[in-house]
Amino acid sequence: MSIALTIYPDNDCVLELKTKDVIDAISLADAAVTYDLRDSSNGPVDSGPMTYIESSNGYYIFRATLADTLVINVGGNYSVVVDSDGGAGRRGNWSLDVTAKKRD
Repeated sequence: MSIALTIYPDNDCVLELKTKDVIDAISLADAAVTYDLRDSSNGPVDSGPMTYIESSNGYYIFRATLADTLVINVGGNYSVVVDSDGGAGRRGNWSLDVTAKKRD
């Protein structure tokens, strides 16, 4: 499943993963979660770890900030892949289509 995301050049943008462990309620707080932002040619733009947010009210929320200094072209198409690894049986992968727009 692909989810759409809009980012704004020259602005910090928050990338957030919000999920639940629906298998057996074992904590995912220690999962290693990373993101990889790529351009339309699959070239690397940015990547890094995502930080677990404490007290997420029954969810596991991980966030990363895409810096305002990233070279992002208005109208450009990008993709971001988020991977999580909480150990055996607790791995996930999400793919998001990303569009860069000028903030009004």
